[in-house]
Amino acid sequence: MRDGTHDSPKAVDEGFPLVTSKHLLPYGVDLSTANLISKEDFDKTNERSIVETHDILISMIGTVGLISLVIDNPVPFAIKNVGLFKTSKCPELFAYILTYLRSTKTTQHIEKTLAGSTQKYISLGELRKMPIILPDENQLNDFNSIVVPLIIQITNLTEENKRLAELRDTLLPKLMSGELDISDIDI
Repeated sequence: MRDGTHDSPKAVDEGFPLVTSKHLLPYGVDLSTANLISKEDFDKTNERSIVETHDILISMIGTVGLISLVIDNPVPFAIKNVGLFKTSKCPELFAYILTYLRSTKTTQHIEKTLAGSTQKYISLGELRKMPIILPDENQLNDFNSIVVPLIIQITNLTEENKRLAELRDTLLPKLMSGELDISDIDI
């Protein structure tokens, strides 16, 4: 369990996205509004907390407790003020930890440990103390045989939705401007 940088690297016109809690999606992150940081700041941030495929991110400030499975491969971003569960280092646990963190029991535990009066937050120390009950090997294998294929399907559909949205955003302006002629298409 780690967290991203607490520094505020200078935004640049070209570089690497810096993800905060507002960019977290249930599966993946929304990089469209992320600030870009220099290669130097990206490398410095990743010394502390490099994010890899199948790691789990958790928002730690503001809207606390948003859980996001990292589906990018390779991961093109760094994180700021976001908790990082390094489940990529123990791949057989990523699906279990993901569902555990999204459970009602865990959500209630997080709510009880929040600090801050103006803006709520959870500390890295509290996240590290969070109790996680691990199943035995047979239970984990049974769990993974059911849940991992579902997560893979959700991930594939999420990526397909992203590609379709990009295609829509590329084609729609061309259709509206008349740049693309579709008069010969028989629907």
